[in-house]
Amino acid sequence: MLPVVLAAVLAAGLIGACGGDNPYQSAQTGAASPDTNGSDTTGPDTTINDFLPQRENVSDCIGAVERPNCGSTAKGGWQMYLTFGVLIAGMSFIGWRVVRSVRARDAAVNQTTGE
Repeated sequence: MLPVVLAAVLAAGLIGACGGDNPYQSAQTGAASPDTNGSDTTGPDTTINDFLPQRENVSDCIGAVERPNCGSTAKGGWQMYLTFGVLIAGMSFIGWRVVRSVRARDAAVNQTTGE
């Protein structure tokens, strides 16, 4: 029964993920309307990015180490803490399984050798 339910959930997820317009269809339905100088104005404004530093010269912030006043207020937040929590929970689960398996193996070895 469980494999059937898991297969149904997987199929529903795949069907849901494949629904909607793909980029090609979206480009065909959204006809471009060039302005007087010939540039396309229908696309989203890509110059606004919350993750870029609020500086005039962004190339000053490029490097291996984060420089002062090059950060963004959009960094961090609950999404980062949630990801960190899930990562720690996953690593804890893996560690718990390893410890449990080693103890079970040692108990089986000690039982057969008579120690």
